[in-house]
Amino acid sequence: MFSAVLKNALLSKRVKLRPVASIFLVSLVMLTGIHEVHAARRTKSDSTEPASGVSLPNPDLLLIETMRALSNNQLSLAQQKIDELVVAYPHFQLAHLIRGDLL
Repeated sequence: MFSAVLKNALLSKRVKLRPVASIFLVSLVMLTGIHEVHAARRTKSDSTEPASGVSLPNPDLLLIETMRALSNNQLSLAQQKIDELVVAYPHFQLAHLIRGDLL
């Protein structure tokens, strides 16, 4: 008898949960789709290659040249190289940090 009551309770809960579960699944699918669209937009807008096809300087090489200039006490050359790096890669936080130290 208890198992019959339990089965009826589970069936009634399952029926009640179906609309909630379907709403949850639909919202999950929509959020996943929105995330993928946003990620695709972000990769297009954050590309390091300009639309004109002109290649940007290598950020690692500019950073190494800046550090070499600093170690040789060539502050103006280091400032010039780090400014090139900040202009080419404005979201490169380390370059901004070094530039702030040089100022």
